[in-house]
Amino acid sequence: MLVSNKIAESQTLEYKRELPVFKDDDSKKEFLADITSFANSAGGDIIYGIDADKDGKPTEIVGLKSDLHEDDEILRLNSIVADGVEPRIVPHIQLRFVRGFKAGSVLIIRIMKSWTAPHMVGPKKKSRFYARHNTSKQQLDCSQIRSAFLLSDSVSERIRDFRYDRIAKILANETPAPLPANRAKFIVHILPFFSFANNELIDVLSLMKDATIFSPLFHAGISHRLNFDGYVSYCERAYSQIFRNGQVESVGVQRENKDEIYLLGLQGLVIDKVTQYITALKSLGIHGPMVIGITLLGVKGMFIKFPSGCLVEGIPIDRPNLLLPDILLENGEQTYSKNDVANLLKSAFDVLGQSAGFSGAVNYDDNGNWQS
Repeated sequence: MLVSNKIAESQTLEYKRELPVFKDDDSKKEFLADITSFANSAGGDIIYGIDADKDGKPTEIVGLKSDLHEDDEILRLNSIVADGVEPRIVPHIQLRFVRGFKAGSVLIIRIMKSWTAPHMVGPKKKSRFYARHNTSKQQLDCSQIRSAFLLSDSVSERIRDFRYDRIAKILANETPAPLPANRAKFIVHILPFFSFANNELIDVLSLMKDATIFSPLFHAGISHRLNFDGYVSYCERAYSQIFRNGQVESVGVQRENKDEIYLLGLQGLVIDKVTQYITALKSLGIHGPMVIGITLLGVKGMFIKFPSGCLVEGIPIDRPNLLLPDILLENGEQTYSKNDVANLLKSAFDVLGQSAGFSGAVNYDDNGNWQS
């Protein structure tokens, strides 16, 4: 399709006839400059095994060497990227060989736009920053580098401020659906970098087709409607608010006014919902890194209940609100299973368990893997 339709090189597409041969450090830097220029810009694809003319239009599929060991080549290129780029960029690239052409296979390196940009090439004393401009890469000057760093810092700050502002509103009972008073509240925020670095809005009308896609933490007989902020799915003691920029806020209230939190049940519920929300966001076209925030409100004096058989005696939680550490999901492009999400959230669950005197989370093995 690319060759027959003469799809020319662009800011997000580049053709190369052959795989890079790394004879010296300069050749490695050239390859890494190509990779980082896409990551520091809008992302895109580099395709090896296709020849192009001087105008950047593909002329033929020349293919790659037939004796190429594809798995070894992927490991080699990933290793070079991992060792030669700062900050870490490996989660933002995907390498895949495509077979079926008479001339041989081609390699597609897909580089996602990075929300932790700018990425630099080379040792710190001789580092270089690159970005894509039209059909080529350009080295950034001092003002462009400064702007890139300011954008990255701004996104992180806006995510933090958004979470704190939403928690303050929930504490003040300014919620999109009424919730029972004087009970512990559990909050999950999914905050994509995309939502804070772009002005793009999601299609909230499409969410009205299925009330379960963003069902809240606790639900029975879900209602849903559009509102000023976007779309809300709710029931008697829970709601999920999906904002027009793609942020997700899900809040559930403890069923009864008890002084116990059953940790295993809460962990399982949060894992299920985070997995569901990440999948739903992908269906809306929202990719890239996401921050996951878990918060407990009104829990001072409550005990955490461990599964039967635990010999350790817990202590009451000593503060009204627990804002567990942010969890960064680096690669929003991939598909996450429940086990993947569980392993990702372990560090936050550890802090929750330790806040009540235990060693950490429950239902994880000695290697930190979730026992599904």
